[in-house]
Amino acid sequence: MNLVLRTAVHISMVAFALTIGRWPAWAVCLGAVIALLFNLFLLPRISRRRLEKSPTGSLQPDPGLLSYPLSVLILSLVFFSEQHFMAIGWGAMAFGDSAAQLSGRRWGRHKLPWNRQKSWQGMISGWLGGTLGTWLLLLALPDPAFSTGWAHGLGMLALVMAIAAWAETLPGTLDDNLWVPLVAGFAAWLFVHAEPVQQLPWPADLPMAAAAIGVFMGLAWWSKGIDLAGTLTGGLLALLIFLGAGWTGLLCLLLLFVLGTAASKWGRNRKEALGLAQESGGKRSARHAFCNAGPAAVCGLAAFVLPGDTVLWEVALLASLASATSDTLSSEMGTLYGRRFVSLAPGQPARRGLDGVVSVEGTLAGLAGAAVLALAAGWAHGLAAAGVVVAAATLANLTDSWLGATFQRWGLMTNDSVNFASNAIGGLIAGSVTGFL
Repeated sequence: MNLVLRTAVHISMVAFALTIGRWPAWAVCLGAVIALLFNLFLLPRISRRRLEKSPTGSLQPDPGLLSYPLSVLILSLVFFSEQHFMAIGWGAMAFGDSAAQLSGRRWGRHKLPWNRQKSWQGMISGWLGGTLGTWLLLLALPDPAFSTGWAHGLGMLALVMAIAAWAETLPGTLDDNLWVPLVAGFAAWLFVHAEPVQQLPWPADLPMAAAAIGVFMGLAWWSKGIDLAGTLTGGLLALLIFLGAGWTGLLCLLLLFVLGTAASKWGRNRKEALGLAQESGGKRSARHAFCNAGPAAVCGLAAFVLPGDTVLWEVALLASLASATSDTLSSEMGTLYGRRFVSLAPGQPARRGLDGVVSVEGTLAGLAGAAVLALAAGWAHGLAAAGVVVAAATLANLTDSWLGATFQRWGLMTNDSVNFASNAIGGLIAGSVTGFL
């Protein structure tokens, strides 16, 4: 009954999306802020916690009740001037995610090979529910999201919802209410604004790059630095990075892998003695590959399909990889050589190995890692780009620690989702500054 009630509320809240195009954009954003505050302070009292997944009487807020309005707020800000893309993300969350949960619980017998907690039935239902429900929502809005005709628009929306349904099944990422709508909204935005396929700047040396990526994949798997699923995932991400940033992007991805693997294996015996060594003998998995290089791959895809903004997205890509490198080195080296540890969340304990704890030694190691990748950014785009990459990566690394000390300790995020979010933030900071400059 709790699931049915949550799902009913989950879907019914999409009625507020009808304000899109009818209210000023700032009013829609303000409405999202009010909804977030309402869910945080009033809804648990009004519902007597019957809407929570596990009503325990705890004063800690339910993650789902906060991530829903938070995702709406993020969508309203990201797509401030084109809020029909906000409606697409909202529809994916309200209709697609709800259909996937209900169908998966009732008929989800055939599990997905990459996530045994999800089913084919749930994923397909999420795709169908998200497509049909969001299409009806778009028809009810005053401004069309697709100007290419209803048939072409429906086909494009179906493809967007297929991407969102797949993203919902990925393990180790952000909360569904945050991850799925952002993927759907951004995918729709890319489809609308991207150049036609025949006009895209396909690199002449793409076959050579594909061969190099294949060789690198084989060596990485042979070295036991990454498992098979991680190798395949990393190869796909590498291809997207090359499309957006060419050989410079591949060089930075290689540096991330080499430096990150070396840092994970460095001093492993001592880390194991402290109980702080990475799982699986330091071997990287598909989850690690996606959370470390996924934001950069998204930037690479955007740089490729949006040629007019190539420099902006390429600098964002390099900053995202620098953020991942900085975080890995600061964590691994700080664990080994840190002497005094500080928590970025006031009042939280500061002890070696705790989430969100930093040290001077670890921070300097992270800064050095970011500087190494910034050299490639400076070589490609000048000294100013190198400075932007270093600054963005350092801020992203500190954000990672703050998220670890707060949301991760509270159980609202995992280590993987913290890594993904901080790497995305590094790219967002660098891209925003580059666009401003």
